[in-house]
Amino acid sequence: MRPMPTLQALLLAVLAGIGVFVLGEGRASAQTSTYYITDYNSGRIEAVRGGAVVNSVPSAYSANSELPIAVYGDVRTTSYLAGGNGGQYSLGLVSTGTSYTNAGQDIFDGTTNGTSNFSVDYATGNVFAYARDWSNPSLLFNAGFAGNIVGITYDNANNSLWLQTYQGAGANTTSTILDYSLNGTLLSSFDAGHGSYYGALAYDPADGTLWFADMYFSATIEQYTTAGTYLQSVNVAGLGIVSYGGEFDLQTLRTTSTPEPATLISLGVGVIAAAGFLRFRGRKS
Repeated sequence: MRPMPTLQALLLAVLAGIGVFVLGEGRASAQTSTYYITDYNSGRIEAVRGGAVVNSVPSAYSANSELPIAVYGDVRTTSYLAGGNGGQYSLGLVSTGTSYTNAGQDIFDGTTNGTSNFSVDYATGNVFAYARDWSNPSLLFNAGFAGNIVGITYDNANNSLWLQTYQGAGANTTSTILDYSLNGTLLSSFDAGHGSYYGALAYDPADGTLWFADMYFSATIEQYTTAGTYLQSVNVAGLGIVSYGGEFDLQTLRTTSTPEPATLISLGVGVIAAAGFLRFRGRKS
């Protein structure tokens, strides 16, 4: 048999490793990152990790109105009411006393890329960028769905914003999740859900998945891939059932995240296969 050209063999070796990685994707994984959620019903901010509430504090700045949330090295809320206040907390949910005022939009959830905060006006579907203190709103684009968008989260993998309709519209009994560029171009969308009311949409940069809360039915959070594949539902004992705002800490996770074991194994397979081939070629030459 004629020996395989070196380049061709190396490519096959690397592809073998990649194949293991692809087959490992799309599976549900443990929720190991801290998911910060604001709950209207209880007037609390809750931290969820591993399917359990690991921290819960009453809103320190405005009872039952601190819903929009942005997390980047700290937690920054504002009120969903025009002129109302939210404020700054540590990641341990200790209030610093620094307050942030809603500049006038009808907003229920928030997100950040570390430079700007973002939110979507429920009444109009207008998406705004803000300063990190929730001031100086600037219109980015209109996403439509007036009166039916609550959830928003920033995806650092492709510098985009995911939006989620609050409930199914018309014949659609499930929520729609849509990915927009910052200039308003619709990049992708999918339908999701097992009930009809949703909030607390959050992108976890540790594994690139989306989470949200199933409101009014149970204290349940759900996980999807960004391609729209359902991964899992987790009932969280003690979690509020009217969860509007939700975020993961983008700053910490984007700088400390490491590849999942499946990724490391797949890369190792490719490297080992390539190394073995090179040793074989060396002995033959």
